Amino acid sequence: MASLPTRGRFRCGGPCESPRAAALLDEAGAVTASPYVYRAADGFQTLDLAQPDYNIDEQEWITMPLAADGSVWTPPYFDAGGGEIWMITCSVPARDAEGIFAIVTSDLPVDAPGR
Repeated sequence: MASLPTRGRFRCGGPCESPRAAALLDEAGAVTASPYVYRAADGFQTLDLAQPDYNIDEQEWITMPLAADGSVWTPPYFDAGGGEIWMITCSVPARDAEGIFAIVTSDLPVDAPGR
């Protein structure tokens, strides 16, 4: 399975099947929408992660790159309700002249901790 990259950027060598998300931020830095795409048994599925019960503004894949003011990798976690796999996420702030307007991600599957 994947190991944590230490330099450079991850590039897919073919069709990318890893889950992907984006979180669009308002001027105060709160998430306004968050499309998420993942592969399910019957093809690609989409969700909007900006739901009240998900507490998206508290998720590490949002808070870590904002605090670091740059790209970060999350610790391994199980993606329950989406990809249904163990993964790590690379989260990158997207910027324009006014600052960060989104967090974009790419997920990589990993072995479950302890395996």
